[in-house]
Amino acid sequence: FASATVLLLRSAGLPARYAVGYLVKEYSPLEKRYVVRARHAHAWTLVWYDHAWHEFDTTPPTWVQSEEKSASLLQPLFDFFAWGVFKFTSGWQHDRDRISKYFWWLLIPLLIWSALKFKLISRAKSWVKQQPRTNARLIAPGSDSEFYLIEKMLTDRGLPRLPAETLSAWLKRIAEANLDDLFDFKKLETALNLHYRYRFDPIGITPAERLDLKNKIDSWLKSERMREKIIAPRYRAAKDK
Repeated sequence: FASATVLLLRSAGLPARYAVGYLVKEYSPLEKRYVVRARHAHAWTLVWYDHAWHEFDTTPPTWVQSEEKSASLLQPLFDFFAWGVFKFTSGWQHDRDRISKYFWWLLIPLLIWSALKFKLISRAKSWVKQQPRTNARLIAPGSDSEFYLIEKMLTDRGLPRLPAETLSAWLKRIAEANLDDLFDFKKLETALNLHYRYRFDPIGITPAERLDLKNKIDSWLKSERMREKIIAPRYRAAKDK
């Protein structure tokens, strides 16, 4: 949210910054201090107006409750143990003789914590083993698009996509490599737009557009196979001369 807000504000002509920090809200009565955890990390926006920087947070406030749900049920025990270790190590430097008398008593929380952790891990492993396994895989929307057949054809011709290269950038790169005599890219523009919508648009495409995408790709593949049989030998012969 913060990154998108910064970009939107800057595009609107307003100076904006990306700020990071922590939300300090959890108070520990045991330590009489505020506790800052990793899940309290947050990002927000600073926007400049009226000759000053102002905080502007567009993240939904429910993120705090969502992060709290991820906390372990044993968090109070972990906090108590961490507090005990801190008190022991800090006090050890000042009064080693007195604290050494109670050293074995301090091991009791550690033993309890270790036993509980072992029991919880054993139960978790047992529960996982009892769960039915499934080979079902999540299918990404648009992964069955016929446009990937074009990618396979061009890859087989020695023109693969580069890592992290988009389809449009890839086809443009091939077009700029003076291979227009072999490949007709203009017919792919509409099909590529339909593919992008089918692949990434949450609304998707209509059944008629889905059929249109398939027909356009099939037509392009057939024409390219014919062009390859006719033009490619001439192109190679001219290149050899």
